[in-house]
Amino acid sequence: VNKLELIEKEPLLKWYLELFKKVIAEGNKKILIVGYGFRDRHINQILADGVEKYELQTNVISTQSEVDFKRHFECGGHLYALPIWNGLRHYFHCTLEEFFSREDYLKTITSYFS
Repeated sequence: VNKLELIEKEPLLKWYLELFKKVIAEGNKKILIVGYGFRDRHINQILADGVEKYELQTNVISTQSEVDFKRHFECGGHLYALPIWNGLRHYFHCTLEEFFSREDYLKTITSYFS
């Protein structure tokens, strides 16, 4: 099933996708990505375009090690791997619960988004 075709048929999802594109295209944005496996081509394309064209900076919280995360892109023939990787500013290898219990992580991300 093509997710983008399904989104195009659902007005609310279509609106969310367009809003996401619009905000990224405003430029110089920072995004905190949690729980996303980077398997949706239409989202990856927006992220990659954001990095390449609009100075998007990505930050990821994941239970996957940073090495495995990078390997996922490199070995999977991921079309948008390089731009997404180049936009990565912070990678937090932890659960969301661990993230919020680590003062050093919170300080990093709070000062980054301030």
